[in-house]
Amino acid sequence: MPRVLILGGASFYGRWLVTYLVENYKTGNVRVLDKTTPECSLLSSRCRRAFAEVEFQQCNLTLADAVEQGFQRSDGQPWDVVYNLACERRLDMPEHAYEESICTLTHTCADAAVRHKAKLFVQVSSASVYSDYHEDVIDVSQLSPLSVSARHFYRADQTLLRKKDLNVIIMRPSIVYGPGDPHFIAQMMMVGRVHRESNTPVYSYLSPDRHLNTVHVHDLARALWHVFLWYRDSGREGHEVFNITDLDDSTNGSLWSIISRLFNVSVKFHWWFVSKILTSATANRVIAEANAKVIPAWSRLLRQAGIQDAPLTPYFNRYHLLPPTVQVDGTKLCALTGFECLVPRVSILALKDMIREWQELRCWPLPDTTIVDSYDEGAGGNGNHAGRYVDEIVKASTRRPHRRHKAPISHGSSKSAVDPSDRIIPLHSNMSDLR
Repeated sequence: MPRVLILGGASFYGRWLVTYLVENYKTGNVRVLDKTTPECSLLSSRCRRAFAEVEFQQCNLTLADAVEQGFQRSDGQPWDVVYNLACERRLDMPEHAYEESICTLTHTCADAAVRHKAKLFVQVSSASVYSDYHEDVIDVSQLSPLSVSARHFYRADQTLLRKKDLNVIIMRPSIVYGPGDPHFIAQMMMVGRVHRESNTPVYSYLSPDRHLNTVHVHDLARALWHVFLWYRDSGREGHEVFNITDLDDSTNGSLWSIISRLFNVSVKFHWWFVSKILTSATANRVIAEANAKVIPAWSRLLRQAGIQDAPLTPYFNRYHLLPPTVQVDGTKLCALTGFECLVPRVSILALKDMIREWQELRCWPLPDTTIVDSYDEGAGGNGNHAGRYVDEIVKASTRRPHRRHKAPISHGSSKSAVDPSDRIIPLHSNMSDLR
């Protein structure tokens, strides 16, 4: 097993990378650094079992002395790969919080990686760094003014790419969802659940055509390990940048379509006046009115289920009202490294899998009888989960590139570095339920 250091391993992304490594590989050389301990991170039973198999150190990754101790090994050997998944990803945070927990954190950890001669540094950035109006081009002047975090991710990425003495892979995922997701799609699901309870339509203030590409967190975890094996076994050096997104070009309309079928609610789109309310004094009033409808209703649902405190919240802010476009081309990752997504699109069963984990953690009403017991189109109603799993693997093996393409890809002469187990062993045993 290579020597692996995971920064921010207790985060949403990090916990599934840890789980993937524990369930599929020997993990004697895996160390996790995070300021939050696993006991305080609201981990599922599956993730808790995984963390019991790795070395954990509590560490403030913005402090150079603490990071230095976290990087030290008793045998003096360098880390084969360092994963940075610790950057701040919550929405609507103050700018100084992003400055410290994205830029400062990345700079501090990258400097430590150089000092300790780490062989590869993998930075998990964000696809939001691409501008809304330029195809796969980073133009800071064109970034949405709501994407404060994107500006800081861009700065952190540039800092890494300027380091000539550190091998770097930058991974830019689209909107990540899956079990344990506390963010964007989770918020949409809570809104749908509240409106199901009140039997009222959901109002979306975003065009149904707005691109909101997605990737399942299990595929992200697999991709992070996959690119390391590819990079190591092909003998590469220097920098690489990859986008990662699923095979479906998700939009606001397609996401709400799935959520509306999950909860049997109707969705109405009123995007035609969004540009006006976001540039006027009425914006705050619209957001306040939306919160006044969903937050008390969600709290009431939790109280009725005997749940006193839960981290999930349907709270709206301006980012939710008009999120930046997320549409990226993931062809390079597939074509150059041979990676394949096992969860090619958002599905009802994938969302149900998220709800099951929240129920285990007592963050979602249990039992929840409002969820429609239906499958996605083409899946059938015979309950043949294994059959649907095989069907989706076949779909994933015939990758459909996005409509937009980046610059031509140089494939080089590297051989495939894909571990056979990375293709046939899913992240967890009930992977078929995600179809």
